Amino acid sequence: MDVSFTCASASDAVVIANAVLDQYMKYVDETASGQKKDEDRKRDELFLKLQTEISDLEFIINGLSQKLGTSTPQERISAMRLNLDETEARIDELKLSIAKLEAQVNQAGVADGNEVAIAGTDQPPLSYYRQDPQWQTLDERFREVRHQIDVSLLKPTHQNMKRMEKELAYAEDALRRRAAELDEEWRNRSSVVAPVAPGVSALAEALLSPEQQLEQAKQELPLLEEQYAKDKKDFDQLFAIAQDFETQSIALRHKRELFDQVRQVRETKRMESGVAGSIKVLTKASAPSKPSEDRRVVFTAMALFMGLGMGGGVAFLRASRNQTIYAPKDMPPTLQAPFLGYIPLTRIKKSLGKPLHEEIRRIRDDKVESVRLVRTALLSRLNGQGRTTVLIASAAEGTGKSTFTMMLGKSLAQSGKKVIMIDADLRRMTLSKRFGLADEPGFMESLRARSVDQRYIFATETPGLSILPGGIPNGDGSVFEGTANGAFKACIDQLRRHYDIVLLDSSPILPVADAAILSSQVDGTIMVERELVSRRTNVVDALARLDSAGGRLMGTVFVGSRENGHYGYGYGYGYGYGQKKQYC
Repeated sequence: MDVSFTCASASDAVVIANAVLDQYMKYVDETASGQKKDEDRKRDELFLKLQTEISDLEFIINGLSQKLGTSTPQERISAMRLNLDETEARIDELKLSIAKLEAQVNQAGVADGNEVAIAGTDQPPLSYYRQDPQWQTLDERFREVRHQIDVSLLKPTHQNMKRMEKELAYAEDALRRRAAELDEEWRNRSSVVAPVAPGVSALAEALLSPEQQLEQAKQELPLLEEQYAKDKKDFDQLFAIAQDFETQSIALRHKRELFDQVRQVRETKRMESGVAGSIKVLTKASAPSKPSEDRRVVFTAMALFMGLGMGGGVAFLRASRNQTIYAPKDMPPTLQAPFLGYIPLTRIKKSLGKPLHEEIRRIRDDKVESVRLVRTALLSRLNGQGRTTVLIASAAEGTGKSTFTMMLGKSLAQSGKKVIMIDADLRRMTLSKRFGLADEPGFMESLRARSVDQRYIFATETPGLSILPGGIPNGDGSVFEGTANGAFKACIDQLRRHYDIVLLDSSPILPVADAAILSSQVDGTIMVERELVSRRTNVVDALARLDSAGGRLMGTVFVGSRENGHYGYGYGYGYGYGQKKQYC
């Protein structure tokens, strides 16, 4: 591996590189030596520990072997188990003989000497079973399997243990079936029993009476039981010692295997200790014949590129986070599609050599022409539709919708349409104030009466244009419910019969629910938005509320100027539910 160091001075670079390499090699040697010593120490401790544990286990196993008297305890346990089984069988046979003899004595007489069984007994004696070769074979198989299970050190879940348990169950079942067959033969035996051979049984019975045989059996039984208890105790002790012997033997085998592995590792490491290290310095550091490549140009270009990227990213973030609408293209796509027109906002500025009234007349002409374009687009969208009701609304306050309503109504009337403007903004009633009708009855009274009185309709200076003012509020708020309970629809149907177009100047959509309620009861809604006032998020929310209320968007009008500054016309628009804003 090559190591390089860059510095302003070549000689300093050589000194520093050599010093670093020396310190690194020293650190590697010390670390490797320390690690090797620590590993060797731990390995030697484990080696000695295993030696000690193996010696202790061998001592314990030798002691257990001396107690067992053999190094193969399985054979001795098997012999003791067979002896216990024979003693137990002898005890059972003796108990059965005692029961039979007691029955004979209690019957007040002994049966005829030529009989070999006690009359009236349904259960055959054990000797009767032992005379049957098949029963003897099954009994021996049953005892052998049970003995193998008793002396086995296998766990109950072991596969061989499960197999022996199945063999024991099968042998027991076969023995029971053969015993049942012999019991049936015993119960069906003839009442006359074959005589015994003279000089054998008769002589034995002549020597010992049933009472004497009973007494002898009762004396023999406790001796057998005592011997069985002693043998059982010795067997249990021997079995416990054998289990401990087996456990210690398994532990010894495991320790020896681990000891062999540790010994092999020690020998391998001892052989590797003589091998030289794999890291060494081939050549010392030396100064190059010429300076390294100057990369300042590359770094400068990278810094410039990163600066441009960061600047573009910051600009994109600012543009994406800024929700203010500056031009019609900034509005959501839903509003851009039904775009009706653009109303200019211009500031009044006196030009040199021209009187002020000419500048005002020029601005007014521009606005009139813009409104005429909006009127043409609206009539084209209506496409000859009959009497129409149009709601003028906005997302928030301050967009100039009331002023636009006045200008659009005047333009429609000048085109020959009979138009009526309704001040449906019952909270501000800006349109009524513009015409000096703020204290006159009108829309509110019509909603209460569910009918429009002709006295509430006022003519304007423009022929064909009338206005229905907002009315006089009574303070109980019940008039707002009239827009949703059918009173508004009744009034609108009445006005349709007398006017071509009904324009309703409503409150903004977001602050209150009035505009959303009215939008579902008119033919369409025109959204008026203004630059530097409207925000995209508010417009999107207003469109969603308009759609959920069942309203139909007829078109959009944008109020703005081509330059940012002080505008030539404006007005204050504020609600009780928000901070009042003024534009002038």
